[in-house]
Amino acid sequence: MATEILSKIGIGSGLNNTDIISAIVDAETAAAQEKITNDEKDYENKISAFGTLKSELKDFQLICKALQDAGPSTHTGSSSNTTTATFTNTGTTDNDDINSSLVVSQLASAHSLVSGAVSSTGALVGAGELTIDFGTFSTTSSTNDTFSANSAKSSFTVTTTSSTTLAQLRDAINNAVSDSDSDGDNDLNASIMYNGTNYVLVLKANQGVKNAIRVTASDSSSSTLSNAFEYNTSDKTLTQSVAAADASFSIDGISMTRSSNTITDLYEGYTLQLQATNSSAISISATENTTLLEGYMEEFVLAYNNAYLSVQALSAAGASLDTSGPLVSDTTVTRIQRTLRSYTTTSITGYKGGTYSMSLLGVSTNRDGTVAFNKNTFKNTIASNSNIVNAFFTDTLATDSSAVTVSGLGKDTLPGTYALAKSGSDYTLAGVTLSASGSNYTSASGDTNGMVLTISDTNITSANIYFGESLLSKMDDSIAQLLTYNGDIETRLTNLRDDLSGISDRQSKLDARIAKLTDRYAMQYSAMEGIVAGLKDTGDMISKMLEKQD
Repeated sequence: MATEILSKIGIGSGLNNTDIISAIVDAETAAAQEKITNDEKDYENKISAFGTLKSELKDFQLICKALQDAGPSTHTGSSSNTTTATFTNTGTTDNDDINSSLVVSQLASAHSLVSGAVSSTGALVGAGELTIDFGTFSTTSSTNDTFSANSAKSSFTVTTTSSTTLAQLRDAINNAVSDSDSDGDNDLNASIMYNGTNYVLVLKANQGVKNAIRVTASDSSSSTLSNAFEYNTSDKTLTQSVAAADASFSIDGISMTRSSNTITDLYEGYTLQLQATNSSAISISATENTTLLEGYMEEFVLAYNNAYLSVQALSAAGASLDTSGPLVSDTTVTRIQRTLRSYTTTSITGYKGGTYSMSLLGVSTNRDGTVAFNKNTFKNTIASNSNIVNAFFTDTLATDSSAVTVSGLGKDTLPGTYALAKSGSDYTLAGVTLSASGSNYTSASGDTNGMVLTISDTNITSANIYFGESLLSKMDDSIAQLLTYNGDIETRLTNLRDDLSGISDRQSKLDARIAKLTDRYAMQYSAMEGIVAGLKDTGDMISKMLEKQD
């Protein structure tokens, strides 16, 4: 610099102007530089802390999801002979112990019909119309029997032409079944089987005597079609390979029948699967599942406390900023803490006898916000009302009437317990009159908006509908909202990343300001050095003049 050159050759002030200018500029910009440095460190720490927070919440969510998927019940079903039958809990169970004897005298079977054999799946079946419906034959194979149609099943008609093949007839039957399947039972399946020499068409219905198949050709059908594909009270050109039958069995000496070997309405929440007949009684039982459930509750409490303490540590206030958590006073973290704490007081609706809360399961809140589990309270709860346990672990969608089922929910349907009532020919659900379409009844407003009920017996005058979202399910949903791409945490991270990316721009602007200040002070000091040099020259000249006078 010019000022330094003047100083070094002894005609300037002799000061280290570079250091002086640097010190002055640093003094003017130090606060701004410190702010940028601290902000950069703060943004990086907060981004890292939110990453840790997301990980902790994700771990907690996974545990909630795993416990929910386990769907534990207060009781566990078992069978003394699984070759004869299995007995498993498959839903919300009552809290009664079960110990019953079972004798299976007959298994349910599905009506099966077989066509005559042909050499190719491309064999022509003849033109005409086949009407297929379902019901009960009075005998198994006689041409003099009677048939009673099953009003709960839809009939359908298949049309063929002179060029329709066996494979096309199979496809036409299956397509017609799909189109007419209003109850989702898939009433019939058509397939082609190779018997080792030729091909046959096989028609198989669902299990049960009321699901037997009747096939009738129209009067205008060709003889080729009617002579090969009929099965009714007068013409049986199809061969019955398996007769339709109901399952017959006794529980503790009480005889009963079902249309299927899979029985879900014997004991609520349990499935009895009949496998074989037996002459000697076997036992089916359900016993309390307390130890497993206690382990699940302890696992939940541990996971909750880990998540809560992690959030607390990240947002803890210390004596200074250096000793405080990186997310102290962050409003997003405050909302997350409130969300976690709300789980302990959330009311759970839609379960029998509810509403319920986590405190009834022996989970209480400590002063520091963590929770504790009391096994004695939990055991007493199971003994008195298992629905509280179900409300914690398992979603429910049920009714207290076998004639009423929930067949659909809308996006606006809210969890709750709703009363179904009949008024004249109309049904109301929670005071809302339902619109009817066949056996389906739909709510179009209120908390039940979008709920569809299937009522198989219109003599039913009342029922209760239970739609419950378990506490674990609520937790899973709320954490998912926090962790979603546009949720609170990601929104906060986006803002922090934007702030961090702005650091380089702020630093560039400060560097430019430093450069301008340095140049300005350099010019001022250069001018000063010129003045000092001029003064020295004048002083030297005066000294020489005085020397001559002497």
